[in-house]
Amino acid sequence: YFILIYILLLLFLIIFYYQETILEKRTFSINHLWQNYKTILSNKYFVLLAFFIGNIWGYIVFFNLIGPFLIQNVMHKSPIIYGNLALVIGLAWFLGNIMNRILFDMNRVSKTKFSLWLSALTSIIMIIFVYAGFFNVSVIALPCFILILLNGFIFPIYVAECLTMFPALPASANACLFSMIWIFYSIFTIIATFLKTNSIIPMSIAYISLSLFMVFLYYSLILKHEKESTN
Repeated sequence: YFILIYILLLLFLIIFYYQETILEKRTFSINHLWQNYKTILSNKYFVLLAFFIGNIWGYIVFFNLIGPFLIQNVMHKSPIIYGNLALVIGLAWFLGNIMNRILFDMNRVSKTKFSLWLSALTSIIMIIFVYAGFFNVSVIALPCFILILLNGFIFPIYVAECLTMFPALPASANACLFSMIWIFYSIFTIIATFLKTNSIIPMSIAYISLSLFMVFLYYSLILKHEKESTN
């Protein structure tokens, strides 16, 4: 009911309150839409950033799919415990976004490097604790909270970067970007289904693999492209 009321409220505001901000209006055309997407997808940097952003969602997918089995089936905790933990993890993503807004003037490269390396370190510490024999909710909750907080911190940076590449095509760029993100969400969902849920080890390995891959992707491709574009 809450979501329904929320959607109806947004619909009311859009219809009766908010005004269209696009000055130049065009009639709908499939050919025009196709040309827009062709222009967007031909930009290699846009596709690279979409790939980077899509991988950020892997942290959320692994928790959402593996977390319930570990907490409820393996640790025999109640669904209420998992529900509360899921709420806290959602709060981590929200706080990451808020942190980015507060530290808006901080150098983007510094923010990204800090988040990626701390994510990798958190994943390494998580797997060390797992192999040391620790098996409780905290071993899942705390690292997941930090990982999702850090990636929620850099997520808005690169979404904004993608959308500002095409100021004349804001709607098409937004639709294209988030369509690609949901494709990655689906891919990570498939990967998560192959991970065993009788221990925290597969989840820990997934996190450390993803974190190291994100570091590699950023330093080898994204940072390299940014340096070349400034020269």
